[in-house]
Amino acid sequence: MADKQRFRFISKPVAKGGKLSAALSAVSAGFMVAAIIISSVMGGEAGTITGGLGFCGTLLAVVAFILGIKGLGEKNVSHKLSFIGSVAGGLAAILWLAIFFVGIK
Repeated sequence: MADKQRFRFISKPVAKGGKLSAALSAVSAGFMVAAIIISSVMGGEAGTITGGLGFCGTLLAVVAFILGIKGLGEKNVSHKLSFIGSVAGGLAAILWLAIFFVGIK
């Protein structure tokens, strides 16, 4: 049996929320790295700086997750960035919540 080869000459456009979802997930991850670095440099006494980064990072992660899910529902578009954004946003939101609950303890 011969292998079937697929050729695609027309590329599908990216889903509307895909690029934004991936970008917001990346920004949220950047906020997380910044908060961890600032907190470790200041010996855990960063207070409102890391709190603000955490709050904004959590909101960005949730919005990225929602936009990624909406992008996955669109038809006749490429879902690659929507998938990446929704998975990364969901993971970032879970990590932010884990950091929050560890901090409450």
